[in-house]
Amino acid sequence: MKSDCSGKEQSREKKDKDTSSYPGSFHNTEVVQSPLHFQGDFTIITKITTAQYFLSMRLHKNAQAHTQESSNAQALSKRLLMLKHAGERLLIKQKYRELSLN
Repeated sequence: MKSDCSGKEQSREKKDKDTSSYPGSFHNTEVVQSPLHFQGDFTIITKITTAQYFLSMRLHKNAQAHTQESSNAQALSKRLLMLKHAGERLLIKQKYRELSLN
């Protein structure tokens, strides 16, 4: 019986030795992730990066549009102020003419 047990242990050790000779394998270790799993991770990361890029571009475009609107509003405000001052000057001139005619 003893030799039978010993024979099983020897064949188990031989099997372990045989599998440990494969390139990249480690003795009594398990494969945690396969290359396909990493490829899936890479695909997910690529999709996230692409989504971030497009979101960034959309935000940039919206910011540019907002900047343009703001710039247009500032120009319009400045023009309205100029028109207001021009109107005030015209009113003053008109009042002055009325006073000088009387």
